[in-house]
Amino acid sequence: MPAINFSQDMVIGVFLGSRGNDCHDVEIQSILEHTNPNHIEVNFHDIRSTINAPCNADFRHAAALVVLKQSFLPVNFFEIN
Repeated sequence: MPAINFSQDMVIGVFLGSRGNDCHDVEIQSILEHTNPNHIEVNFHDIRSTINAPCNADFRHAAALVVLKQSFLPVNFFEIN
């Protein structure tokens, strides 16, 4: 785990919740800071395994985290395909 100084950094996370099999994951594709209007845009992708192997019937809690410099801008999340 990286050391996080919350007086200078913040953590942004995408959580997809419980899935009924282990063929799901999530990836943060990009983080953009916009000026009009001022906000941070987080683009993420719900990854579904395309391997020709069966998915195990197991609960998966897909999540992705990233550390950024601290900001008070609103954060908007967008799923991309």
